[in-house]
Amino acid sequence: MKAFNEIRKSKYYIPALSMLIAAACCIFFYKHFPIFYDINDDTTMRNIASGAYTGEPDGHMIFIKYVLGCVISGLYKLVSSIDWYGTVLFSLHFICLMFVICRVMKALREKN
Repeated sequence: MKAFNEIRKSKYYIPALSMLIAAACCIFFYKHFPIFYDINDDTTMRNIASGAYTGEPDGHMIFIKYVLGCVISGLYKLVSSIDWYGTVLFSLHFICLMFVICRVMKALREKN
């Protein structure tokens, strides 16, 4: 019990716990729900990044800066069977969730 209390007092406890919670949520939703694009812009950007239009993955996407588009198209070049565009967007949502959980947990700790 003493070791657990020392871990809870660590400055890395809250960020690690919030990362674990967000990762668990991300994995759960990724496994149980399909990636769905609501607007045509997302479908078009996925097709550009995956190379569905030109035959080769391209980082020149419409609404995304070239650096991120280059990373996404590079992932498509490595493994083309995975929907990397949707996976990256999905993961970024849960990274934001991690920051929210971390901030809430820090505020609760400061309140007590």
